[in-house]
Amino acid sequence: MITRLSFVQRGRLHNPLARSKSATRRLLQQNDSVVSYLDYAKQKDLSNISTVFQGTLYELSTKTFLDEHFNISRLLLQGGANDKGIDIRCVWDLKQFLPEDSLEQQASIAKLEKQYQIGNKRGKHIKPLLLRQNPSLKVKLFVQCKAYETKEVDPKMVRELNGTYSSCIPYYDRWKTFFMYVSPTNLSKQARYDFDSSHNPLVFMQLEKTQLKLHGDPYNVNHYERARLKSFHCNHVASWLLKGLNWERDIQIIKRKASSPSQELLSLDTL
Repeated sequence: MITRLSFVQRGRLHNPLARSKSATRRLLQQNDSVVSYLDYAKQKDLSNISTVFQGTLYELSTKTFLDEHFNISRLLLQGGANDKGIDIRCVWDLKQFLPEDSLEQQASIAKLEKQYQIGNKRGKHIKPLLLRQNPSLKVKLFVQCKAYETKEVDPKMVRELNGTYSSCIPYYDRWKTFFMYVSPTNLSKQARYDFDSSHNPLVFMQLEKTQLKLHGDPYNVNHYERARLKSFHCNHVASWLLKGLNWERDIQIIKRKASSPSQELLSLDTL
């Protein structure tokens, strides 16, 4: 019996890129940690210097880092044909940045309300999350990873990030949906300007790639240096939404913790 294929199905059959992305998605679903991916790569004799290997390893290292240091849940690795450049989706609980003392919390909110009232008179209309009807302080987080070696993140990438945000996120949901861009290299001067000028809540995380130790086995997780956080930057909109939360102080704590030699990559992947 001959069945008709839809236009989309026929396109996938003849489009090697679509098939490749679908295969990548299945691969990530089956190997969702650095350890399992390295085991898979060894079994398949994948080249550890290939772009696919390096990109997948970086994406999984980012997932591991977020899982360990940020209060996230419902984490999903993308990597499919229709991922729109989004590699990771998750829910981010911002309560991790709340002041621990209840009196300090109340004082922070009272101070924030005054700042917001003054800001409104000056034309600043971004209402912080602490003052919104969102007592859970949970937001959606979409993550895009780019494992650049030497190239700085350029303005084109920022434009593409803004385009993806605008096409994926409805207007009414934008105050509670953050986009995070992760790269081992920093933003160029113009890219940072465009990033900070965006009307969308954007976060940039400069996360080093996991480096293979000298003469190390590329398929053994214990032979890699763990990824270190170099910088964490929120644009103007994201900063205003996070006002009243101790995110800047806590990010510094995360940087020190992630740089500790006692933290092994293997321990993160066995959580």
